[in-house]
Amino acid sequence: AVVAAEAAAAADGFRAASVDRARGAEDEPTRHVTAESVWGGAGATEGNDGGSDNAFSFTPTSLTESDQAYACLHADLLAVHFRLALAVGLLDQREEADHRLNRVVRKVQKREDQTVIFGVKSTHELKRESTALERADTVPPNPVPTEARLLAQVNANPWQKAILLVQMAALRPKQEQRAAVLEDAAACLLSAERGERELHAAAPPAQPLPTAGAAAGAGAIGAEASLASARGGGGGGKRTLVPGVPSILCRTSTSVTLVPPALTRLKSPIADKPPPIAVAYMILAKAYGTGLAPGAHNTELPNTGVRFPIGTTPSVTVTGLDPNETYCFAVAAVDAAGEIINGLGAATGAIATMYPM
Repeated sequence: AVVAAEAAAAADGFRAASVDRARGAEDEPTRHVTAESVWGGAGATEGNDGGSDNAFSFTPTSLTESDQAYACLHADLLAVHFRLALAVGLLDQREEADHRLNRVVRKVQKREDQTVIFGVKSTHELKRESTALERADTVPPNPVPTEARLLAQVNANPWQKAILLVQMAALRPKQEQRAAVLEDAAACLLSAERGERELHAAAPPAQPLPTAGAAAGAGAIGAEASLASARGGGGGGKRTLVPGVPSILCRTSTSVTLVPPALTRLKSPIADKPPPIAVAYMILAKAYGTGLAPGAHNTELPNTGVRFPIGTTPSVTVTGLDPNETYCFAVAAVDAAGEIINGLGAATGAIATMYPM
């Protein structure tokens, strides 16, 4: 079990290195969003083919064959790890039951040795001892504490949860119990696929990013417009008080890479006042479900709260995240005086720290 866990961790490390190697590639926005083809159109959801003329159409992943193979290997190693961990849990339960049984046997034997003092055991005492021996020797068919620990470990990762549930189903003694656990696993798979489809549909277009030198030479405003064009944000449209939702470029088990929204269409909250000009932006992040959206004080994580010049930093990777947890992110536009313009932008939904499978 320990070796299997180490192997799964090694696969995780290889996939993190693969993400790093893809930095700046033209297909980076979609390479690590899904490990498989996205069926039914990029924007499809369950029961909806995303407006595609062909319900069986698909957008192929740009993940390399070797990376896809490692995704499969990662899933296989996780399955082996969970299977062995559950087996060890069963052994631990059996060992604990043996200790309980030995304690009860010693207690029963002690009472036998005291027959001269307390007399022959009554029918009630014999029945009570029999019940105690039976309970002490009873072991559940599945390792409940181990299952609870592993479920807490996979947490918000629907791929890993599905893999774990499949292994747990094999330990259920009744057919209906196995079927119920497998139904939960199938629901996790659907949820994971739906999430990848949504990220794929919202991903920036696969276009070359502007170089830092070209962006710097064009000036802050021109560079930001170039960035918005490269990322599909555009410079037109209705002005807003605060930035929009950042795009998710890719994610690993401990990091999320984000692309800021276009920041050239901000407006002043005061009518007839010139629109503010953003020269930098910063990312705010926090654990999802712990209250409100990210605030200006949520700068504890690496690369959060840092002022990045617009145009020269097309994306930001927030690191130091916990595996299989969910986080939300927001962008704040910053003016030349270093002040946040009109408050923080719209926040993302729950983004889980996980690899595609």
